[in-house]
Amino acid sequence: MITNAGVQPPKIPDIPQTSNVPPAIPQKKKSRKKLWIILGSLAGVLLILGGVLFFLLHRGEPDKPDVSLIPVQVDEKWGYINDKGEMVIQPQFAACEYFSCGLARVVDKEGKVGYIDKKGKMVIGAIYKDGTSFNEDLAFVVLENGAPQCINLKGEKVFELPKAERVCVFHEGLAQFCVLDDEGKFLWGYVDKKGNEVIAPAFFANSYFAEGLAVVVEEDGKCGFIDKKGKITIGYQFDSAYGFREGLASVMVEDRWGFIDKKGRMIIPPQFEATSAFYGGMAMVYQNDQMGYVDKKGRLTIAPQYDRASVFAYGEKLAAVGIDDRYGYIDKKGSFVIPLQFDAVSIFVDGIAIVQKDDKFGLIDRKGDYIVHPQYDRIMMPVAIGTWSVESDLYGVDEFVNTFFKNFTSSAVDGLPADATVVDVGCHPRYKDDLSEKLFGFSAYFDEGFPMTRDITLASVKFSFVESASQWNDYTHSYEYNPESHLESVEYNFFLKNRAASRCEDVADAVMSKLESLYHTQRVKHDQGDSPVLYTLEGDDFGFCVMSGNGSLVLVVCFDPFTFSLYLKMLYNSESDVSVEDSVYVDDPLIL
Repeated sequence: MITNAGVQPPKIPDIPQTSNVPPAIPQKKKSRKKLWIILGSLAGVLLILGGVLFFLLHRGEPDKPDVSLIPVQVDEKWGYINDKGEMVIQPQFAACEYFSCGLARVVDKEGKVGYIDKKGKMVIGAIYKDGTSFNEDLAFVVLENGAPQCINLKGEKVFELPKAERVCVFHEGLAQFCVLDDEGKFLWGYVDKKGNEVIAPAFFANSYFAEGLAVVVEEDGKCGFIDKKGKITIGYQFDSAYGFREGLASVMVEDRWGFIDKKGRMIIPPQFEATSAFYGGMAMVYQNDQMGYVDKKGRLTIAPQYDRASVFAYGEKLAAVGIDDRYGYIDKKGSFVIPLQFDAVSIFVDGIAIVQKDDKFGLIDRKGDYIVHPQYDRIMMPVAIGTWSVESDLYGVDEFVNTFFKNFTSSAVDGLPADATVVDVGCHPRYKDDLSEKLFGFSAYFDEGFPMTRDITLASVKFSFVESASQWNDYTHSYEYNPESHLESVEYNFFLKNRAASRCEDVADAVMSKLESLYHTQRVKHDQGDSPVLYTLEGDDFGFCVMSGNGSLVLVVCFDPFTFSLYLKMLYNSESDVSVEDSVYVDDPLIL
């Protein structure tokens, strides 16, 4: 659903709800608890319980799901049965999806994504951290620490989107993608099948293209429609909207839903609490806590009377409905063809529907006869596109290492030699302006902070000296640098956000790898149990401690072996109770 409810997006936005997703159905209080239990425990299985079927079905897939092979779960592993219930691909995957474009997205036991053909052969290796289903013969995949890239049915890279935060599958030749601008806002646009940016990222949210138009949202939350050239065809005037299907689009005005045509004319005035898209000339509507159906003139063809309901999808003449936690199927006149008897059901696709009874899942035909008696732990819901989008895995570690270590050499740290004094610190091009009034006592601080990358910021730097950094001049009656004060240690504090925040240990590992190459020695990893990760490394002139966790990273550089040995003793001498917090050399604890 595209709505103004989320004007402040999350850290990295999830896929904008696609153009035909209906609003969430208001639930009766007695069933809300059950809804969330089902969502939490049976994610990926199509159920009508609590309105789950309604929401998932109306994402508005333009292509009918391929149900020639159906994903089933046996003993926590997924495989495929055919439409006769015969096991065709043995259960072996941690997760899998329906076939699209002849391939199916699967997840191996290591959590990697790959693609199989209908014989179960892995035709595109399971090497990806994530990947979408194929649509229009293309998919988007992401490698570890990689940007989204588009691949074809052979697994060949077509193009890459290094600046994209998230990208969605292709529809009508265009794919949605979003970037993060300089102000920290996520903006959405579109690329073509060559990776060309055809509509620049300028929208707070958007939908895929359906019938030549797409929903776009401006920052204040109002929705409108654009064509494939990015031209506004229907102005920003709706509180929420879904894409076109069968010539009409569902829009919300002041908490009520109606339908417009492609000229923006209101065909069915806003009057419903929720609606679906039109399928076969009928749309499901929600009114007065009940669900029913209307035609394209807004006339009720089946009066609202059901607790739950689906549409008549993909040319099928049956729709799923539920009353008092029992589910069956009706025809377009509202007559029951399959009585209320199941605990959960799916829509029909090519004459097959999934049903649940007594915690097991099976298949039925249009007469309600079992094709497969309930026996499986789960059967995947029938959707044409299982995974709609992928998120970039880039988190700036290479850029961070290259930027931060620019002035590190085998004989100097951040441009400071092993025998650096307060004068070297006070004249440092990066820190001198902020330190000019802070060189006092045995420590000096740089706390202005500046971003090393988009996700990693140098929050503060603390310099510690062997002698006082300043001395009193009786002649000038002021403090001035003590040129004899040698630098003892430097503590760098970094703040990690977005993807980097969840990759603290990877960032620490990259830092240590760079230090190893610069100072020709090997790290030592110290076991901290559940505490933050701690590494130490000792070179000829410098010693290093790196600590990471909880979205932060601390690098301490000791400028002589004696100081470094004290750090190690304070951290790990089991015969004493000395800790970093007690150190005379470090005012602030070296603990995140």
